[in-house]
Amino acid sequence: MASASNAALKKVGPYGGDGGEIRDMDPSGITRIVKIGIRHGGAIDALIVHFERNGHEESTDLWGTDGGELTEISFEEDEYIMAVKGHVGTYNNYTILTSLMLETNLRSYGPYGAEEGQSFELSAEGGEIISFHGRSGQFLDAIGVYAKAYVKLGSLGGNGGDVRDMDPSDISRIAKIGIRHGGAIDGIVVHYERNGHEESTDRWGSEGGELTEISFEANEYIIDARGHVGTYNDYTILKSLRLQTNLRTYGPYGAEEGQYSFEFSVQGGQIIGFHGRSGQFVDAIGVYVQGGRAETKIVRTSGIGACYGMIGNNLPSPSDVVKLYQSKGISAMRIYFPDRNILNALRGTNIDVIIDAQEVGLLANGSAAADWIHNNIIPYDGVSFKYIAVGNEVMDGNAYNVLPAMSKMYDAIWSAGLQDKIKVSTAVRFDVLTNTYPPSNAVFSAPHMGPIVEFLRNTGAPLLANIYPYFSHAGNPGAVGLNYALFREPKPLFNDGPNNQLQYQNVFDAMVDSMYYALEKAGGPSVGIVVSESGWPTAGGFNTTIENARTYIQNLINHVRNGTPKRPGKLETYIFAMFNENQKTGDAVEQHFGLFYPDQTPVYSINFN
Repeated sequence: MASASNAALKKVGPYGGDGGEIRDMDPSGITRIVKIGIRHGGAIDALIVHFERNGHEESTDLWGTDGGELTEISFEEDEYIMAVKGHVGTYNNYTILTSLMLETNLRSYGPYGAEEGQSFELSAEGGEIISFHGRSGQFLDAIGVYAKAYVKLGSLGGNGGDVRDMDPSDISRIAKIGIRHGGAIDGIVVHYERNGHEESTDRWGSEGGELTEISFEANEYIIDARGHVGTYNDYTILKSLRLQTNLRTYGPYGAEEGQYSFEFSVQGGQIIGFHGRSGQFVDAIGVYVQGGRAETKIVRTSGIGACYGMIGNNLPSPSDVVKLYQSKGISAMRIYFPDRNILNALRGTNIDVIIDAQEVGLLANGSAAADWIHNNIIPYDGVSFKYIAVGNEVMDGNAYNVLPAMSKMYDAIWSAGLQDKIKVSTAVRFDVLTNTYPPSNAVFSAPHMGPIVEFLRNTGAPLLANIYPYFSHAGNPGAVGLNYALFREPKPLFNDGPNNQLQYQNVFDAMVDSMYYALEKAGGPSVGIVVSESGWPTAGGFNTTIENARTYIQNLINHVRNGTPKRPGKLETYIFAMFNENQKTGDAVEQHFGLFYPDQTPVYSINFN
């Protein structure tokens, strides 16, 4: 929340007695209330308020004494106080506060103390309470508030360009908005009425892109503004914008892609102004809300990861690759070996990382695992390591080294104090299973998997599974038809599970649920699955077309939001692969799994959101 000028503030109250000393929390420059401590028993013994003023955290003194029980309330970033309620009663002939309750835009806190005496309510009347005043001695004798008539949400986006602010004081309505847009939001101009006169902002941004002008009806007002934030030439900017009024929806304008999506919404009120930053583009945006209950939502886009292989001599630099992930809203990355340039580029990006440790024979012995953690994890502060994959599809004589290597790696993670941040697992291919039709019959055929499942269960880590409907289809197209592999079957092909209530309409679900059933039979019913690879090649083999690949990947992205018949819910999934890799060996298809060509142009169009 942001500060308001004293002229825009309203001082309400106080309610209570006239004992103790006057207390006043100067509201000037306060941007938000961070935390409130309340001491209470049969009355309100004391109050202390922590707040941000001009970018620094401050606090009041303790108003009252340290009797009673202490309750501390920490507010979320987008949470603000709408009302303060309570009771006023007597104690030893003194009039004091006997109870207190806080109501925010997100929830209620309390009541604290004893709800006895005369009730009161201090309301911001659709705005925001940003400060307190009152009286205190042995108890909190009286309380009042400073409130402003509007709430400031945001801004969200980048920190480039100049600060832009549309003072919401006395604005009666927004009359028209002009938005310039192409692959991003190039510019915005807002026309509004203040004290009976029409005014407008300067143009925030530039004249690039297409101009769309939205004229609002006299009885029309904005109740929701949402969009996407992404990158352009290393700058974080507004990529898309959509407005919703009480009558209709406008947009989206720009490109709905980026690092995250956002929404400013209000129930029972309206958006009466905007603020943010702009230069060549609109870099950031926020809103002013009047009345009702306002809320900010931020969603990291896609929840989809992509595998970043580097077996090619024409691939972009790691820093450019990371920017591409960010611009497309790809929120997770799998890398197959620790590379200093990749890891440095990932610092501070919030991109979740699976990092492979491939030398299982070496890692199973001595101090190699501890050395690996010391060299490849510890130095890279700001990298969001999520999983270490100890071995990828290990099925030869080395398979029996996987569990000892995982155990050594876990011990090293524990010694580094990272066991709550990084999970140790291994990546397996589908043929570790047998008897996979129907899925409920599936069991692990590889004998080394039983102890691995026990390790995963005990450490709370998921199994990483490489799931490829393409290879099932190409290997047996009669049994696994193209539509069944591409999520295009119009109806379920078979049922399975208890009472046959689970319906299977695509082979991906059947493969993943086969893994779940095998985990259960191996003693791991609580072990989750992360799909650590899944893709479809565009060339080099049977039914390898760009259209088939596009269909599979887009349907996969849409499908994994809802999980599988056996395990509904979001399924963490990594697409294989980010790029076509021209030096991969093996079957011809291995060089053609990429979402992007080495010049970073897409092989086919995909909406990662």
